[in-house]
Amino acid sequence: MKDYIYKIDPEAERRMVSEPMEYREDGEEKFFHGYAFVYETRTDIGEFTEEIARGAADEVMGDDVRALFNHDPNIVLGRTKSGTLKIASDERGLRYQIKFNPNDSDHVNLRERIQRGDVSESSFAFRKKTDKWEMRDGKKHRTVTKLRDW
Repeated sequence: MKDYIYKIDPEAERRMVSEPMEYREDGEEKFFHGYAFVYETRTDIGEFTEEIARGAADEVMGDDVRALFNHDPNIVLGRTKSGTLKIASDERGLRYQIKFNPNDSDHVNLRERIQRGDVSESSFAFRKKTDKWEMRDGKKHRTVTKLRDW
């Protein structure tokens, strides 16, 4: 798995993840589902490897989080404050669920792109509060131990 780092501002970073993003229907409930990141998964960033420690998001789980399409603040797919986005930390990683709105053209377009296979993964942005650096297998390795406000 190869991830890429993009700078949003001096402290915020984006990661592309190869975890699947899916559209699901469960009775009357329709939603987008996936993992923003999986804990303790070593990822090659290029000049270093990286992983996110289990519990790194614990301090920010109550923040007002927005799910954006391609990190575009003009395309809000869901938001925790409004209840259209749910995030949860489980044994695997940080899971998200975005309530599908059939009256929102961005949602309809995203569902179609997922169903065609054009969109299959997601990404996330974060700001680290604390991290730990070490050498692993002859390469610098970063463990993000705590995230800062979303």
